[in-house]
Amino acid sequence: MVMVQTLIVGLGRSGSGLHLPVLLRARAIEASRHLFADRPVVTFDPGGPDAAPPGAVRAGSLAQAADMTDPGSTVVHVCTPPTVRVEVLTQLARLGFRKILVEKPLAVDEHDLTDIARLRRRWGLTMVVVAPWRASLLTRRLQEVLDSGAMGSLRTISVVQRKPRFTRSLADTGHPSVVDVEMPHAVGVALALAGSARVRDAAWSDMRVDDVVVPRMGTASLCLDHDTGVRTDLFSDLTSLTRERRITLKLDQGTLIGHYAISEDDDTAQLSATVGGRRRRAVFRDNALTTFLLQTYERFAAPESGGDDPRLDAEVVRVLAEAKRRCRRRGCAAPRRLAVGGQAAGDVDAGTRHGANGWGSATAVRSAPVVRADRGALAPAVLFAGIGDEAGVGLQDQLGSLARLGWTSIELRTVNGTAVADLDNEAFARLADTLHSQGLAVACVASQIGNWARPISGDFDKDLDELGVLARRCVALGTRYIRVMSYPNHGLTEQEWGRRVVERMRRLAGQAEQAGLVLVHENCTGWAGTAAERMLDLLDRVDSPALRLLFDTGNGIAYSYEAYDLLTQIVDYVAHVHVKDAEGSTAHPTYTLPGAGQARVADCLRLLLDSGYTGTWSIEPHLAMQPHLAGRRLRRGNGEANIGQGNHDSFVACGQALERLVREQVLPTFPGWAMCQGGMIKWTGR
Repeated sequence: MVMVQTLIVGLGRSGSGLHLPVLLRARAIEASRHLFADRPVVTFDPGGPDAAPPGAVRAGSLAQAADMTDPGSTVVHVCTPPTVRVEVLTQLARLGFRKILVEKPLAVDEHDLTDIARLRRRWGLTMVVVAPWRASLLTRRLQEVLDSGAMGSLRTISVVQRKPRFTRSLADTGHPSVVDVEMPHAVGVALALAGSARVRDAAWSDMRVDDVVVPRMGTASLCLDHDTGVRTDLFSDLTSLTRERRITLKLDQGTLIGHYAISEDDDTAQLSATVGGRRRRAVFRDNALTTFLLQTYERFAAPESGGDDPRLDAEVVRVLAEAKRRCRRRGCAAPRRLAVGGQAAGDVDAGTRHGANGWGSATAVRSAPVVRADRGALAPAVLFAGIGDEAGVGLQDQLGSLARLGWTSIELRTVNGTAVADLDNEAFARLADTLHSQGLAVACVASQIGNWARPISGDFDKDLDELGVLARRCVALGTRYIRVMSYPNHGLTEQEWGRRVVERMRRLAGQAEQAGLVLVHENCTGWAGTAAERMLDLLDRVDSPALRLLFDTGNGIAYSYEAYDLLTQIVDYVAHVHVKDAEGSTAHPTYTLPGAGQARVADCLRLLLDSGYTGTWSIEPHLAMQPHLAGRRLRRGNGEANIGQGNHDSFVACGQALERLVREQVLPTFPGWAMCQGGMIKWTGR
C-alpha cells in the first residue's frame, strides 16, 4: 500500500468549504493515518487568494504543485467549475498526475465527457467522481431493502432537494444551471437504485433577486423512465426558504422515506419505513463525504487501484444533458428581466429561448475555451479567429494576417484554393505541422457538406466521404467543429426537401457523434438556412448532440431576414459564430467592417454573451473577395479597408474593427469581462 499525498485544485465552496476540512479531519483519524503521507495538503486556486487556507500550503501554479508533490502518488481533488474541467484535467495529466478525484458533475455535456474519456485512455488516469449520496449509509440501507425483497418490487422514486442558494448563484459562473448543482447527486442515486433511464420530461426556471435575474438557476424538475419499469421524479429548488434532501421509494408492500444529511454541520440521516400501516423510524450518523473520501483513498493507496466504473457517471452526464436540452426547448417558466450592471435592461420572452452551450456560462454544446490570465487563472473566454482564406490564398498569407492581429486561432476552409478534405496527404501533413509549430489552434473546419454547390439531389456519398476524411483530419488539427449547411433545393416539394435533409443530417450526425465531432449548421443556404423554426425543427428531429448551430451575424442582409431577430430564437443552440457586417439589399449586399453596416453586430454579440456563450468569434470579412466563390470581388462599403492593399490588409482591418467594437460597445455592459490577447476573458476570482 502506498501512502498518498493530496493536491486540491480550486478553493471555492467545494474545495475550501467541503474537501479540505473533511480531509483534514480524516487525516486525524488514527485508523486512517496509514493512508496519508506525512506531508501537508497542497492547494492551488486559479485566480484565488495568495494565502493558503489553514492546514495547507499554497502552490502558485499547477507546475509548482507538481514540484511540491510526487505526482505519481498524489490524489488530486479537482474542485474547479465543470465548465473548465477538460482544461484542468489536461494540464494535470501532462504534469504526471494520475489519481484524480473529480467534483460532480464529471462533465457538463456529452462533448466534454468524450474529451475526458480520451484523456483517461491516453494518460492512464484513475478517476473517481465525488458521489457522497451514493456512498452514504442511507443509500446503502435503501439498497439492502431492495436487495432483500422484503417489501416487494420498487415502483417509483421521488427525490426533493431544497436549499437557498442566492448569494452563490449571483457570484458563481461555474454552474451553468440549477440542473448542474444538486441534480447530479439525485440522478446518480436513482440510476444506482433503479438502473438506466430515459428522460421523459424536464423543466427549469430562473432565479430572481430584486431586479436581478440569474437565468436557469431557480427550480428544476426531471422525470425519468427506467428500463426496469421504475419511474423517478426529481425536484430541486435553489430559491427555497428551507433545507431538505428527501428521497421516497414506493414498493409493492410499503414506502421508504429517507432524509440525507443537509450540511457538514449535522451529519445525521433519517429513514422511515411504512408497511401495513405501521411506521418505523431510525436516526443515525451518516458522514457521507468523510466515508466516501476514506474509501476512495483506500483504493488509491492500493498498488493496482482502479477508478470507478465510468459507465454510471457517464450515464449521469447523459441524462442531465438530455434534461437540459429539453429544458431549453421548453424555455423558462416566465419572461425574464435581464440585469445589466445591476439595472434591468429590458424584457425577453423566455418562451422563445429554445436553448444549448447556452448552458449558462459554458453551455453544453459549445466547446468552452479557457485562457490563462494573470497569476495562472483559468477563466471562461471568447477567442477571436478568422476564416483564413479571406486573408489570402496561401497559408503563409493567412497566418501572417493572424500574426498582425496577435490572434492564435484560425478557421480553415481552403488552402491554396483547395478545401481541407481535398488536400492530398502530403499537403495536409504540411498544413498540420505548420499550425502546430506556430502554436495556432483550429477553431473550426468549414466543409463543403450541404453547401451551395451540393443540392439535395446530389450524390450523398460525397458528403459521407468528406466527413470520413475530416473525422481523421480534425483529430490531427485538434478541433471537433465542422461547418455544414442543409442543401439547396433542386425541384423537390418543400415537404420532400425537408424530409431528405433531415434523413441526411441524421446519418451525418450519427457518423460525427461516433467520431467525437460536432457539425455546426450555418444560417446560410439550404432548407434550414434562414428560418429559426426550421433550424430548431432540424435539431429536434435529428436529436443528436453532434448537431448544433453556427450563427453568422451578416448573412441576414444577403438572405432577406433580420439576423438579430433570428438569433433571439436560436441563441442557446449556437456553438460557433462568424462575424461580418453588410448593408444594402439581398440583390446587392455591400460588406463593411463590423459595426459599420446594418447587421446589428454589436447587439448580436451582446445577446450571445448574455446567453452565456463561450466559444469563438471568427471573422469572415467578405471585404475584398469571397474565396469560396471563385474569388469574386466585392463592392466597398462604408468603413471598408482599402481594397487596393489586398485581402491581407482588409482582413486585418476587419479584425481590428471587431476588437474596437467589442471594447467600445460590448464590454461596457458586461463588467465581468475584459479584453485579453486574442480574445476576451471573464474573471472568475472568488
